[in-house]
Amino acid sequence: MIQGSISAEQAYRNKKISIAKAGLLLAWLSSVTCICQTMFNNIGTPIISANFEDRALITAIIAITLLGMSDFFSGIYTLIYNVATKRSIKEYRRMCGMKISWTMLLAALAAGPFATGCWMSSSNMCGVTYTTAILALTPAVTAIMGHFVFKEKLGARVVFGIAIVIIGTIINGWAKPEGMDYFYIGVLLAALAPIGFSLEGMISTYASDMVDPLVACGFFRCFGAGILGLVGMAILSAATGYSSVYTGVISTVFSNPIAFFSLAMMGLFGAIGYGTTYAAFNKCGPTRTLAIVYTMPVWSVPIGLAFAAATPLYTYSVTPLALVGVVIIIVGMVLVVAKPSELFSLRNFGDD
Repeated sequence: MIQGSISAEQAYRNKKISIAKAGLLLAWLSSVTCICQTMFNNIGTPIISANFEDRALITAIIAITLLGMSDFFSGIYTLIYNVATKRSIKEYRRMCGMKISWTMLLAALAAGPFATGCWMSSSNMCGVTYTTAILALTPAVTAIMGHFVFKEKLGARVVFGIAIVIIGTIINGWAKPEGMDYFYIGVLLAALAPIGFSLEGMISTYASDMVDPLVACGFFRCFGAGILGLVGMAILSAATGYSSVYTGVISTVFSNPIAFFSLAMMGLFGAIGYGTTYAAFNKCGPTRTLAIVYTMPVWSVPIGLAFAAATPLYTYSVTPLALVGVVIIIVGMVLVVAKPSELFSLRNFGDD
């Protein structure tokens, strides 16, 4: 009986580890595809920006309007995938009548127009590696939110890790690269993004226990965030006298082949990135998922160099001090998340 009990327990543990590994692999795929999404954003944005004045607010309106269009494209890609994999369109309609829908819409607002909007705007102002390094604060912010919202305990290791991440972020953004007039505004916008992404992680993990994460992602994170972003930018541009910028972004995208291609690729990589993140939330929880997703600074360097080598439309540069900051951030992030052995344990409700 003891031997049988041990075998059953070990089999259950192995299954949990297998699911957790799959979640971490999905999180890594999200990390890489999100970098690619940002790269295509940085290719398309200058084409559009060339038609307008060089101002920080205009840069933000362009970035978030383009992101809203991209998210809508991501919704179309995700819908095609869901139908192809036998997920009924009825599921989309069913979710509209659920109370959890409002919660998921809140997550979409926090992660879409707010957090990703800050991210995309920042990447155009201070570069992708600087932006993603600051986004690495997200697991630390998630841990802090978990402490106050879910009463999770922050041990000495976690507090020490958060301190290291903050130090690494300061080092990363200390040296301003040449030719970036709005560098520090970009750093500030990047620093706001982790708040939205942390809220999304906690809300989406809770909701994905009740609905299919890929259907919820396609409906709320893609279509929902896209519509909210476009409506928000229409209001902001009208209120600030920049309606011509808003309409100009849309007209340029559909009249310039390179801009349209960039948008289509942003939508594709966004669909993959959002979908894999939501699936990973469901398999191994938000804290572990975001810890892997926000290893983006590491992947941004080789991917950035590859994009710059492949096309003259994209330029990439990073200072040695920024690379030092990236390494420090990754060390701190690992300390925040868990012991290395704990990374491969499946989430338990209430743990994350």
